[in-house]
Amino acid sequence: MYIKYNTTTGEITGQVGFMNFNDPDVISVDDLVYGSTVNPKIDPVTKALVAQPLDPAVLQKQKDDLVSKVNDLCSSKIENGLTSAALGQNYIYQTSPLDQFNLFVNMTKANKDSVNVMQRCVCVATGVDTYISHTPAQITKVFDDGYTQILSFLQHAGMLKNQIKAVTDTTTLIAIDINSGW
Repeated sequence: MYIKYNTTTGEITGQVGFMNFNDPDVISVDDLVYGSTVNPKIDPVTKALVAQPLDPAVLQKQKDDLVSKVNDLCSSKIENGLTSAALGQNYIYQTSPLDQFNLFVNMTKANKDSVNVMQRCVCVATGVDTYISHTPAQITKVFDDGYTQILSFLQHAGMLKNQIKAVTDTTTLIAIDINSGW
Protein backbone atom coordinates (compact mmCIF):
# COMPACT_ATOMS: atom_id res chain seq x y z
CA MET A 1 0.00 0.00 0.00
CA TYR A 2 1.13 3.54 -0.69
CA ILE A 3 0.27 6.71 1.18
CA LYS A 4 -0.17 10.08 -0.48
CA TYR A 5 0.99 13.01 1.64
CA ASN A 6 1.76 16.70 1.34
CA THR A 7 5.56 16.96 1.20
CA THR A 8 5.49 20.45 2.71
CA THR A 9 3.15 19.93 5.69
CA GLY A 10 3.44 16.17 6.11
CA GLU A 11 -0.37 15.82 6.18
CA ILE A 12 -1.56 12.41 5.02
CA THR A 13 -3.96 13.13 2.18
CA GLY A 14 -4.99 9.62 1.17
CA GLN A 15 -3.85 6.21 0.13
CA VAL A 16 -3.32 4.70 -3.28
CA GLY A 17 -2.99 1.13 -4.36
CA PHE A 18 -0.06 1.64 -6.72
CA MET A 19 3.18 3.59 -6.77
CA ASN A 20 3.64 6.40 -9.22
CA PHE A 21 7.40 6.85 -9.30
CA ASN A 22 6.98 10.33 -10.78
CA ASP A 23 4.87 11.53 -7.83
CA PRO A 24 7.07 12.70 -4.92
CA ASP A 25 3.96 12.93 -2.69
CA VAL A 26 3.51 9.14 -2.58
CA ILE A 27 5.45 6.85 -0.26
CA SER A 28 5.29 3.11 0.30
CA VAL A 29 4.09 2.02 3.73
CA ASP A 30 7.14 -0.28 3.78
CA ASP A 31 9.40 2.79 3.62
CA LEU A 32 7.87 4.49 6.65
CA VAL A 33 9.69 4.67 9.97
CA TYR A 34 7.06 3.81 12.57
CA GLY A 35 6.74 5.64 15.83
CA SER A 36 3.74 7.02 17.66
CA THR A 37 0.71 7.35 15.41
CA VAL A 38 -1.53 9.75 17.37
CA ASN A 39 -2.71 12.27 14.73
CA PRO A 40 0.23 11.25 12.55
CA LYS A 41 1.96 13.26 9.89
CA ILE A 42 4.84 12.11 7.76
CA ASP A 43 8.13 13.91 8.21
CA PRO A 44 9.09 14.83 4.62
CA VAL A 45 12.82 14.37 5.33
CA THR A 46 12.95 11.20 7.47
CA LYS A 47 9.68 9.65 6.22
CA ALA A 48 8.83 8.91 9.85
CA LEU A 49 5.32 9.01 11.24
CA VAL A 50 5.32 11.91 13.67
CA ALA A 51 2.73 12.28 16.43
CA GLN A 52 0.99 15.61 16.49
CA PRO A 53 -0.29 17.33 19.61
CA LEU A 54 -3.81 16.29 20.52
CA ASP A 55 -6.46 18.95 20.88
CA PRO A 56 -6.27 19.96 24.58
CA ALA A 57 -10.07 19.82 24.90
CA VAL A 58 -10.11 16.20 23.70
CA LEU A 59 -7.35 15.21 26.13
CA GLN A 60 -9.12 17.01 29.00
CA LYS A 61 -12.37 15.13 28.22
CA GLN A 62 -10.47 11.83 28.25
CA LYS A 63 -8.86 12.78 31.58
CA ASP A 64 -12.23 13.81 33.06
CA ASP A 65 -13.77 10.51 31.95
CA LEU A 66 -10.96 8.54 33.57
CA VAL A 67 -11.23 10.53 36.82
CA SER A 68 -14.97 9.76 36.84
CA LYS A 69 -14.17 6.04 36.46
CA VAL A 70 -11.69 6.27 39.36
CA ASN A 71 -14.36 7.93 41.53
CA ASP A 72 -16.91 5.23 40.64
CA LEU A 73 -14.38 2.47 41.32
CA CYS A 74 -13.42 4.00 44.67
CA SER A 75 -17.07 4.31 45.71
CA SER A 76 -17.77 0.71 44.79
CA LYS A 77 -14.71 -0.45 46.76
CA ILE A 78 -15.81 1.56 49.81
CA GLU A 79 -19.36 0.20 49.62
CA ASN A 80 -18.30 -3.40 49.01
CA GLY A 81 -18.00 -4.24 52.71
CA LEU A 82 -15.13 -4.52 55.14
CA THR A 83 -13.58 -7.42 56.96
CA SER A 84 -12.70 -7.14 60.64
CA ALA A 85 -11.44 -9.63 63.22
CA ALA A 86 -12.74 -7.54 66.14
CA LEU A 87 -14.83 -10.50 67.36
CA GLY A 88 -11.88 -12.91 67.30
CA GLN A 89 -12.48 -14.20 63.78
CA ASN A 90 -13.20 -12.54 60.46
CA TYR A 91 -16.61 -10.99 59.95
CA ILE A 92 -17.78 -8.94 56.99
CA TYR A 93 -19.63 -5.70 57.71
CA GLN A 94 -21.74 -3.96 55.08
CA THR A 95 -20.50 -0.48 54.17
CA SER A 96 -23.25 1.28 52.25
CA PRO A 97 -23.58 4.90 53.41
CA LEU A 98 -26.48 3.89 55.70
CA ASP A 99 -24.45 0.97 57.12
CA GLN A 100 -21.51 3.32 57.78
CA PHE A 101 -23.85 5.70 59.60
CA ASN A 102 -25.32 2.87 61.70
CA LEU A 103 -21.83 1.65 62.61
CA PHE A 104 -20.88 5.16 63.69
CA VAL A 105 -24.07 5.51 65.78
CA ASN A 106 -23.47 2.11 67.41
CA MET A 107 -19.85 2.96 68.20
CA THR A 108 -20.88 6.32 69.67
CA LYS A 109 -23.65 4.73 71.78
CA ALA A 110 -21.41 1.88 73.00
CA ASN A 111 -18.61 4.22 74.08
CA LYS A 112 -20.82 6.99 75.49
CA ASP A 113 -22.98 4.67 77.59
CA SER A 114 -20.43 1.85 78.09
CA VAL A 115 -22.91 -0.71 76.75
CA ASN A 116 -22.81 -3.54 74.24
CA VAL A 117 -24.53 -2.89 70.92
CA MET A 118 -26.00 -5.17 68.25
CA GLN A 119 -24.29 -4.89 64.88
CA ARG A 120 -25.15 -6.81 61.74
CA CYS A 121 -22.29 -8.82 60.23
CA VAL A 122 -21.56 -12.00 58.27
CA CYS A 123 -19.25 -14.69 59.65
CA VAL A 124 -16.65 -15.45 56.96
CA ALA A 125 -16.25 -19.06 58.13
CA THR A 126 -19.97 -19.97 58.14
CA GLY A 127 -21.63 -17.35 55.92
CA VAL A 128 -24.22 -16.68 58.63
CA ASP A 129 -25.62 -13.14 58.42
CA THR A 130 -26.92 -11.98 61.78
CA TYR A 131 -26.83 -9.30 64.46
CA ILE A 132 -24.14 -9.93 67.07
CA SER A 133 -23.51 -8.14 70.34
CA HIS A 134 -20.31 -6.07 70.30
CA THR A 135 -18.55 -4.57 73.30
CA PRO A 136 -17.46 -0.92 73.07
CA ALA A 137 -13.90 -2.08 72.30
CA GLN A 138 -15.08 -4.49 69.59
CA ILE A 139 -17.35 -2.01 67.81
CA THR A 140 -14.61 0.62 67.99
CA LYS A 141 -12.17 -1.87 66.40
CA VAL A 142 -14.67 -2.53 63.58
CA PHE A 143 -15.05 1.23 63.06
CA ASP A 144 -11.25 1.71 63.06
CA ASP A 145 -10.80 -1.15 60.57
CA GLY A 146 -13.41 0.46 58.31
CA TYR A 147 -11.77 3.86 58.64
CA THR A 148 -8.38 2.40 57.69
CA GLN A 149 -9.82 0.59 54.68
CA ILE A 150 -11.77 3.62 53.43
CA LEU A 151 -8.76 5.90 53.90
CA SER A 152 -6.63 3.47 51.88
CA PHE A 153 -9.16 3.54 49.02
CA LEU A 154 -9.38 7.33 49.09
CA GLN A 155 -5.59 7.68 49.10
CA HIS A 156 -5.26 5.30 46.15
CA ALA A 157 -7.95 7.20 44.23
CA GLY A 158 -6.17 10.47 45.01
CA MET A 159 -2.86 9.09 43.75
CA LEU A 160 -4.52 7.93 40.51
CA LYS A 161 -6.22 11.31 40.03
CA ASN A 162 -2.88 13.09 40.50
CA GLN A 163 -1.33 10.82 37.86
CA ILE A 164 -4.19 11.56 35.49
CA LYS A 165 -3.95 15.32 36.14
CA ALA A 166 -0.24 15.29 35.24
CA VAL A 167 -0.73 13.50 31.92
CA THR A 168 0.05 15.47 28.76
CA ASP A 169 -0.67 12.86 26.08
CA THR A 170 -3.14 10.09 25.29
CA THR A 171 -0.52 7.33 25.24
CA THR A 172 0.45 8.00 28.85
CA LEU A 173 -3.21 8.32 29.87
CA ILE A 174 -4.06 4.94 28.37
CA ALA A 175 -1.14 3.37 30.27
CA ILE A 176 -2.58 4.33 33.69
CA ASP A 177 -3.97 1.17 35.31
CA ILE A 178 -6.90 2.22 37.48
CA ASN A 179 -7.91 -1.36 38.35
CA SER A 180 -4.82 -2.45 40.29
CA GLY A 181 -3.59 -1.60 43.74
CA TRP A 182 -6.87 -1.36 45.57
